Amino acid sequence: MALGLALSGGGIRGASHIGALRALEEAGLKPNMIAGSSAGSIVASLYATGMTLDDMEEAFLKYAPYVLDIDFAGAFGAILRLYPLFRGRPVLDGLIKGNNAEKIVNKLTEGRRMSQADIPLAITATDINDGTPVVFASRRLEVRSGGNLICCSDALISEAVRASIAIPVVFKPKAVKVRGKARRLVDGGVTNNLPVDVLRIMGADRIIGVNLGYSGQRQEQVDNILEIGSQTIDIMMYHITKLRNRSENVVELMYNKRSVVYPLRMNRETVVVNPQIYDVSLFEMGKIPECIERGYAAVKSRLPEIKKILQM
Repeated sequence: MALGLALSGGGIRGASHIGALRALEEAGLKPNMIAGSSAGSIVASLYATGMTLDDMEEAFLKYAPYVLDIDFAGAFGAILRLYPLFRGRPVLDGLIKGNNAEKIVNKLTEGRRMSQADIPLAITATDINDGTPVVFASRRLEVRSGGNLICCSDALISEAVRASIAIPVVFKPKAVKVRGKARRLVDGGVTNNLPVDVLRIMGADRIIGVNLGYSGQRQEQVDNILEIGSQTIDIMMYHITKLRNRSENVVELMYNKRSVVYPLRMNRETVVVNPQIYDVSLFEMGKIPECIERGYAAVKSRLPEIKKILQM
């Protein structure tokens, strides 16, 4: 029986996935394949290339402060463009360049390509120009007839992650050649924040999802351009993911919310845990240890239900 793990986006809250993985491993539920979107793609790629959870935690704490390479020149040029005497056409397509993040992931994954992952790996992204969902996968996926999903298996893992974390407005889009066509890619969460369906295509028999996205709570401190952009995407992803889970009769287990209404035709192949970490800001680096602990506690508290629903 192949167990798949789907990890959602969530900015720095993505560190929670490390704790979630630790709880699953302790319970003997080690995934055979893994898929991630945005922040989830970072943890997924490190896990799929053999990094231990202890080393992963250390890497998050060490490298997180160096991720934010802000495009000051682009921002200044965009402001100057407002003046008619300024010649040229500077364009600001994201506040953060993303080069540092890509270099860090490339170092941690030892420059591997998707096809060189130790276990099957998938990372989602979105073409900002035509909305096409793109999946970087460790092997070519057989997509059902009529689907508009495009698969790429020859990219560097660091390229795929860089594309997947490109939250619109916050990060610059990532230019990647996908099956011979140049595409400008942004956050995978725009079209698929919790890639459960991708794991099914990959052949998973049972799937556990960890959803760190916004889940309906009022968020007071949305008071700057980064948080506004992120919260806008989070709200959109929340409604898309909610509709998908309902249509597939998937049970989502909310941390600290004990009552669960099970669908009449419950999907016993997929269960999603939501740690309810909505009070951590996009780049609140100092809360990485707390996020890891909260991810661990959320999954550990739901292990009996996870095993019961999936009949494991």
